[in-house]
Formats: sequence, C-alpha cells, structure tokens
Amino acid sequence: MAIETTSFYSSPYLAELYELQWAGPNMTDVDLYAKAFMDAVTKSRTVTSNHPVTFLELGTGSGRVILGVLKRMAEASFDTSNIKMIGLDNSQNMLDMAAKMESKTEGISPPVTWTLGDALELDQLPIFFPRAGEHTTVDLLTFPLSSIVHMVEDGQLERLLQQIGKVLTPGTGRAYISLFNWFLIRPDDDLQARMDNEFIPPPTGFPSAEFPSIQYYSEMKKSEYKGDLVIYRQEVQVFEQRENCEKKEIERYHVMQTLRWFSENALLAAVEAAGLQVVERRMENTGIDEESPDFAENIFILQRV
Repeated sequence: MAIETTSFYSSPYLAELYELQWAGPNMTDVDLYAKAFMDAVTKSRTVTSNHPVTFLELGTGSGRVILGVLKRMAEASFDTSNIKMIGLDNSQNMLDMAAKMESKTEGISPPVTWTLGDALELDQLPIFFPRAGEHTTVDLLTFPLSSIVHMVEDGQLERLLQQIGKVLTPGTGRAYISLFNWFLIRPDDDLQARMDNEFIPPPTGFPSAEFPSIQYYSEMKKSEYKGDLVIYRQEVQVFEQRENCEKKEIERYHVMQTLRWFSENALLAAVEAAGLQVVERRMENTGIDEESPDFAENIFILQRV
C-alpha cells in the first residue's frame, strides 16, 4: 500500500532520493557561497573582534552546501579558526544524513553545528541566545536551491525575511536567497504558457548511495495550479535487490507538495518591509539542467538597512 506524504523528508529513503534528484554533484552554487564566505572571513580579520565569523545554511538537507564550503576552504588551505558553521533543518532525517555525510568528509574543520529548528523562528533558537555578554549573529546566510518556494502560507515569506534581518550581522552580514526562474513571476510573464509548457522529466531510476541493495524509481506527474500555488506530485517506489536477483518493492510513496510562485514585485516589497535591501542580484546556472532556463537561479543578496 502506498504511503501518502506531503514531504520528501518523512523517511530516510525519501530524504536520500530528494538529494539524488535535486542536489547532485553537478550543482555549481557551492563555489559562489564558498568564495563569499572566505571573503567575509578575510574582511572580518582586518578588524579586532572576538566574534566568530558565522555561516548559517537554512534548509541544510544533507549538508551539501555547508560541507561543500568547508571542503573548498580546506582545498584552499584557508584558515578556519574562529569560524562557526550552522546547518539548520526542520527534518531530523535530513540532519541525520548530514551528520553521516560530515563523518565521511575528510580534512574539514570546524565541526558543523547541526540544528533542528524552524527558519521562521530563528531568534528563538538557543544558538542565538546571548551568553556571557556575547551574541551570535550571522555573517553569511544561505537559503539555497530555491527552498523559499516552501513558504506557501500567507505571511510566511514576510516572517522569514524578518527573522533573517534579526540574525544578520549589522552592516556586513549578507543573506543569499535562491529562487529558480520557473518560480519567479515578472510583470510581463505569460503564466498560462508556463503552465502549459511545464517540463516533466521521464521516469528515472536511482541507485542508493547510503543503503545497500536499495534502488529508487521516481515518476513525476503534471502539476496542478491554484492561484500562486503549485501542487507538485511524484510517485516513488523503493526496491530491494535480493540475492537471487529478484527485485522486491518494499515501500511506495505518493508525494504531494505545495510550492509557491513569487511575484518579483511582491518579493522585493517584502524584502524592503523587513528592513532589508537587495545589494546585489545574480543569475547562476545551477547545473541541474544547463539547457533549461527554468532551473537558473536568481540569487538575491540581502543586507540589513
């Protein structure tokens, strides 16, 4: 019997499949974030401060970005003393995977602080509580891989941006917010054409990297549209390869996720209302599908006003 779920993070199998599908080794965003963080660390060391230079990744998942940044720093023989790395996610399955990935990654330091929590309540997390006169603020924050599209309820985008403003280091802190082209609505966009031309990948199989003898089979369905909401559906089968070469289905999932399109004007207005400003805007090729502009990333780089 298939398990109905609204999340890719509700089981270890789905958590791994999500990473295999959407956050594979061809992703190019790590280089951008690594350079930005090393620049931030270098600038911080030009002033006398005991404040650790802090990197916070929202929706860290398997830790792909934050561990990738540490790997780039190690490869560059960059001094990682007095830095703090925090990976935040609201799924324990994802954090367990991230901790496992960290244990397999050699030569990186310092250890990542994996934190279970809600990006809409950053100022309530113990990691940001003042201690002995010190208060942790964030020098580089990332919300990668268009994860902002999960802010589907009224007021969530505004609350997220307000929380980001509360934890960013005044003046020098930067937040990198990613949004795929497909989810960004510009004033002259033809939404009906976008819906009609939705790209649906063919059914695909994925061998597990974490679970011996496990294989995944994924089939995406055409999305449904309700206003600015996108109802995304996917069928997932989990197979186990037996010794007699028999392949047995051990789990099946019907995944239904609600995602959100964002109006460019509304997004920029929410940024301003939260006391933030866009200091730079970039267009990056994610490496997911170089031929499709849908998966190009709009990177909004924000700072506190």
